[in-house]
Amino acid sequence: MTHIKNFCNRHVVHIHAEASVLEAAHLMREEHVGDVVVVESEHGTLRPVGMLTDRDIVTLIVGEDIAPESVRVEDVMARHPKVINQFDEILTAIERMSEAGVRRLPIVDERGSLVGIVTADDLQQILARLQNALASISSRQIAHEMTGATLANRFS
Repeated sequence: MTHIKNFCNRHVVHIHAEASVLEAAHLMREEHVGDVVVVESEHGTLRPVGMLTDRDIVTLIVGEDIAPESVRVEDVMARHPKVINQFDEILTAIERMSEAGVRRLPIVDERGSLVGIVTADDLQQILARLQNALASISSRQIAHEMTGATLANRFS
């Protein structure tokens, strides 16, 4: 039930390492995302090999006055991204993000093929829903008690 595959975004914006940073920036703008998963095609599947964020583009390219069309994604991407298996639990995703200091994790299947992505924001929303559900238990218990659901009423 709490497998990360049940909560991930299956639409993963991805790009190949040979693309230009300008192409990546355009793709991020078109898809309204702050990152792309850099992939390598392998036996008909896409395997994550890096991550590129809008922050990387700003700090490593724009902030250094480098023309983004002259730099390839592979030259600035974070290599060997932390990933998580689709059958791992939510807590594992949180721990992995925390240990690595990252806000996004590509999700892979048993073959290492890209199947989704989960972000820290996604996990915060999931945890908020769980916390709200837990918080409502007491008020529901009180409401149940106030409606006269006593042991005597059950047998009368």
